[in-house]
Amino acid sequence: MAGTFLGMLVLAGAPWAAFSLGGVLFGAWQRGAFLWPSPVNTFVHALAAHYRPGRGPWMFWGSLMTLLGLASAC
Repeated sequence: MAGTFLGMLVLAGAPWAAFSLGGVLFGAWQRGAFLWPSPVNTFVHALAAHYRPGRGPWMFWGSLMTLLGLASAC
């Protein structure tokens, strides 16, 4: 159970931590496929304010399919 929890924590937190750290060190970063394995990304892009503009649907469905693929692989 501890291994599963650690795996979930890494998938959910590590991409966002790296994204935030990169934003602090190098300025604003664009969100891309790097954040797709994170369930946080899926929840953020499911909100109406993020889903409507520009790449919102692409980010949501890409993240959801990535998570589905990871779950199927496990």
